[in-house]
Order: sequence, then C-alpha cells, then structure tokens
Amino acid sequence: VTLILIINTGTYSNDLQTVCGSYVWIDGETYVSSNSSASHTIVGGADNGCDSTIILDLTILPLPVIDLAYTFFICDNSVTLDAGAGMESYLWNDGSTNSSLITNDAGTYSVTVTNSDGCEGYHELAVIKDCPYNIWIPNTFTPNNDGKNETFKAEGENIESFSLKIYNRWGELLFESNNILNSWDGTFKTK
Repeated sequence: VTLILIINTGTYSNDLQTVCGSYVWIDGETYVSSNSSASHTIVGGADNGCDSTIILDLTILPLPVIDLAYTFFICDNSVTLDAGAGMESYLWNDGSTNSSLITNDAGTYSVTVTNSDGCEGYHELAVIKDCPYNIWIPNTFTPNNDGKNETFKAEGENIESFSLKIYNRWGELLFESNNILNSWDGTFKTK
C-alpha cells in the first residue's frame, strides 16, 4: 500500500482599495479610516479547496468639506452662495460651474464639488425670502413752529400696507392716511 500525500497550502491575496469617505468590505464592516491590517478568510475559497485569506490594504481619502450654511434669508437683495475655494470642479443645481452662485430667488439650491483626489461632496441649502418689517411711531410731537418734531409721522421698513387714524378723546377722527410717508401737523379742519 502506497500512500501519496499531497498538502496544498491556502492562498493569500491583497485587496488594494482607494476610496473616498468610507468603504464596506466583504467582511460586512464599514471602514471610515485607512486600514492595512483587516483580513478575511474564505473557507475552501482557493482553487485547490483550501482556505483563501484576503488582506485589505485600504486608503480612505477625505471627502471635500463644503463650508456653507443650510439656510439663507433674503429680502429685496441678492445672496452669494459660496462653496469655497480649492476644488477641481463645482456643479450647482442650475448647471453653473463657478465656486459661487449669486441669486435673489427663494428656493432650494445644491452644489456638488470634486476635489483633486476625485472625491465628491454634496451640500443642499434653502434660500428663504423673509423681509422683516420695522415700524417706529413717536409717542409725542410738538407742533409749535420751533422746527423740532413738528409733525406726527410713522416710519418703517418693508411695510406692505399701512393705515393711520388719529382720534381725539371724544372719538372724532382728526387725521387719516394709508401712506406711511404722510404726516399729521396737529391741525384739524385747518385749526
């Protein structure tokens, strides 16, 4: 009786990967930093029926950082949305390819940037039209012809509609205006 014994050895291989941000490997783990020590064995995975061991050689490249707020407010002005400098390419949702976008329209905007490693970053933001109003109404005035505080007048910003009615203590209407630019000089029926 002759016994012929053949011993096969397992196989070893390297899985060389360079990715942006994170990587899910065959072991089911999500890697977020570079790794050269992870290994995974596939039982009976080699061509000769032996175990196959794979060693991960992973380089994680950083994703681009887009330093841009998530909300911008505009009134009657424009806003510059600036995705920052130093990227290889920029693509805004309107198709423009500059690092910044100037708009005076409310809406949702997004930008995709690509850095020199080929990694992409994405950012979405909202531009909201919000015109805060301010109104100032004096609590006194002195119509005495000294050139100071001669009229009663409201002042304001971003006022869409305005109505001012001044009554005396008996409820009689003395002055009325729907225009914030109008002022009352203290007279009633030319007195």
